Amino acid sequence: MRVIYCFIFLLFFIYETSGQAKFTSPVRDTSFTIDSLYYLYAKEGFYTVVDDVQYLQNYLISLDRNSQLAELDRLKKAAKKYKCEGLMKEHGYFEEILYPNISEYDEEKEIYISPNLERNIKSYRKYIDKASDSGDILFKLRMMQWMLHVCYYDVTNSKYAQAFELSRFFLKELDEVSLDIYPMRSFSYYTIAELYCKFDDYEKALPIIEKALQETPYYFDYGSAAAHNTLGLYYMESNTDLSEKHFQTILEIEKDYTRKEEYSAIANSNLARMLYKQGKYSEALRMFPASIVPSMKENDVIFVSGIFTNMGNCYLKIGNLEMTKNMIDSSLYYIRCENYKRHSYYTRIYTLMSKYYASINQELNSHLYLDSAFMSDERQKNIFNYSSLLKAEQMIFEYEQQMKDKELSYKTNLLILLIVLLLIVAIFLGVVLFLYRKKKGSLRSLSSKKSILGF
Repeated sequence: MRVIYCFIFLLFFIYETSGQAKFTSPVRDTSFTIDSLYYLYAKEGFYTVVDDVQYLQNYLISLDRNSQLAELDRLKKAAKKYKCEGLMKEHGYFEEILYPNISEYDEEKEIYISPNLERNIKSYRKYIDKASDSGDILFKLRMMQWMLHVCYYDVTNSKYAQAFELSRFFLKELDEVSLDIYPMRSFSYYTIAELYCKFDDYEKALPIIEKALQETPYYFDYGSAAAHNTLGLYYMESNTDLSEKHFQTILEIEKDYTRKEEYSAIANSNLARMLYKQGKYSEALRMFPASIVPSMKENDVIFVSGIFTNMGNCYLKIGNLEMTKNMIDSSLYYIRCENYKRHSYYTRIYTLMSKYYASINQELNSHLYLDSAFMSDERQKNIFNYSSLLKAEQMIFEYEQQMKDKELSYKTNLLILLIVLLLIVAIFLGVVLFLYRKKKGSLRSLSSKKSILGF
C-alpha cells in the first residue's frame, strides 16, 4: 500500500512540476521561478525585477508557439490574481513581440525573409502610439527598442531604412528620459550607434556611442562593454593608444554582466590583432587561442572563424605555410556552420587564401580567390548601402511633412469651426436682438394706445 501511495505521490509531483517553466534567472538562485517573478513584480514593481524581466523575455522568445501561448496565459492569470496593472501591461507587451515572425532563408538573395514582418512593424507602431497617448514612457521605449532590434537584424535595405527612421525619434526620447525611468537607456544608445557604424557613418555614431559608455548596475546590460569595443575598433588605425585603452577597459570592468566572458574574449582577440599590426606575430599567436573557448561557449562560430583567419595571417607572416593551411581549413569549417553568409568574413578568408596560394606559386587559385574576396566585399557594401540612410531621411521628411500637414489641417479645421461657431452665435444674438426689439416695440405701441384711451 505504501508503494502505491508513493507512486501516486510521484505521479502527482511530476504532473505539478511538468507545468513549471524551466526558467532560470541569472541574478537569482534556482528556487526563483516564473511564479516567484510575478509575485515579486506585483508586490514591489518592475524596477525591482528588471534583470529578471529581461531574461523572461529571452526565455519566452526561445519557446515554441504553443509553449509561448501557455506562458502568456499564465502571465495573464497572475496579473488577475494579484490585480497588478503592471503585469497586465507586460502581458500586452509580450503578446505583441511574440507574434510569429518566422524567418525563411532566400537562397538567391542570401538573406532571411520574414513574411509577417511588415504586419508586425505596423502593429509595433500602433502599440508605440497608444503608449505615447497614455503617457506610458517605459513600455513605449521598450517597444521602440524591440522594433529597432527587429528592423536592424532584418537584412533587407527597406528595414534598415525603417530602423534609421525610428532611431531618429528614439534618440530624442532617450535624451529626455533618465536611467531610473528607462533602465535600458545605455543599451538602446549602443543599438542605435551600432546601426550607424554598420554604414560607416561615424560622424553620427560617435556622439551617440559616447552616451552608451555609462555603466549601469543591471546584469543584462552589456552596452558599455560593446560601446568600448566599437570605439576600440574605430581608433585601431588612427590612435592605437586610445584603441588599446578601450579594449583594456572591457577586461577591467568589475561588475558581472551577461556576455562578459564573450566580450572579454573579443577584447583579447582585438588586442592580439593590434600586436599583429605592430609586427609582433608570435605574441599575437600566443594571445589569439585564449578567445576561442569562450566564443565557442556562446556558439559564436563566425567569430571563431575570424580568429582562425587572423592566426592564419600570423602564420603566413612567419612563413609557416602548413599551419597557415590548417588555419584556413578551420576558418572555412566554422564559417560554413553559420546559416547566414556574413560577407565580411568571406572577404577576409578569401584574401588570406589568395595570399597563401600566391606563396606556393599557384597563381590561378590566388587570382580566383582574390576575385572572390572582391565579390564578397561588394556584396557587403550592397547590404549596407548608404541609400538606406537617404531613404530613411526621405521617410523622416515625409513623416514630418505629414505631421505638418496634419497640424495645418487641424488648425484650418479649428479656424473654420470657430468661424462657424461665431456665425451661429452672431445669428443667434441677431435673432434675440430682433425679437427683443420687436417685443419692446410692441410694448411701446401698447403703452401709447393705453395713454390715448386714458388708461
